[in-house]
Amino acid sequence: MQFSTRLSGLAGIGILAVTMSTNAQTTHHVDVNQLSFDPATITVAPGDTIIWTRVAGNHTVTSGSNCTDDNTYFNGTINATLTQFTWQVPNGTANVIPYFCLPHCLSFGMEGSIIVETPDIATSHLATINGADVLQIAGATSGAVQGGDATSEQRTVYVWGNDSDESPGYNGTAWPLVTADELGAIGVGVDVTHYVNGSGHVIVETCIGPRPIYQFRNDSSSTTANGQGLGNIWWTIDPSTGEVNDGTTNCPTACPGDFDSDLTVGVADFSLFLVAFGGSDPNFDLDGDGFVGVGDFSVFLVAFGADCSRGSEFADSNTPPKKAGKDRHITSSGR
Repeated sequence: MQFSTRLSGLAGIGILAVTMSTNAQTTHHVDVNQLSFDPATITVAPGDTIIWTRVAGNHTVTSGSNCTDDNTYFNGTINATLTQFTWQVPNGTANVIPYFCLPHCLSFGMEGSIIVETPDIATSHLATINGADVLQIAGATSGAVQGGDATSEQRTVYVWGNDSDESPGYNGTAWPLVTADELGAIGVGVDVTHYVNGSGHVIVETCIGPRPIYQFRNDSSSTTANGQGLGNIWWTIDPSTGEVNDGTTNCPTACPGDFDSDLTVGVADFSLFLVAFGGSDPNFDLDGDGFVGVGDFSVFLVAFGADCSRGSEFADSNTPPKKAGKDRHITSSGR
């Protein structure tokens, strides 16, 4: 008996199979046994590739339920000649795609299913609540996460004062960790750098360093920031500067001469200054006379070797601040 194969799911033709595999994010393998698919259920994402491989028998891999072809996704043949069937998961599919083997479904129940999970894409937003600009995230992973039950709806996000780096330390139930598969759109007014790290945590580079961020279970909408200041340890984040809104700390103060913005004045800064010497670049015009010259060099020598981090003696002194350079912008993925 011959079985038809629609173009969207055709396997056994090398050119199409190679094209589909090239664009795949992840490849999943299913063994086609005499009377079963193994595994019978797989979880995939749009863009993934599924390869069914013959172990024994002659079969079809046909999308549909109740042993009936749905004429929608795929209908491929598996036999001694066509030993593999390959299909790439497109965008916009159903969340669950049942499938079966036409000659072995009714009598032997040879069926399988594909669960399609779409990625969690976090988008950033600026909101003004009680007179303060705060960072909010929408599209985070929903459900049970470290710290409680998260929502994918737009919510104010917070840092926890007991965290000291990217590693989230809170393990209670009131402050769900913000996680996602990737970052998407950047809202107007959001300039703070943030990214999804290898653990799926959304990290914000605040003025006190990179920190994981949390939602608060008592924020029921995007118009609230009920967790602000709770316990004197939970704080919102200024989306334009990365400043933690605790009312006492400020962003690091850059020293004059810290041209590479690493919060120290050193040899690398001196190399940059030499390149600019004799010009009029305002980033290197430390004395404000419109020219990069000897006066600027004198200011630079005073600052050389200084620690410019927040709270340092030099940064908190009355020395003239370095003029603004290029802003740091959000990265959509990675660091």
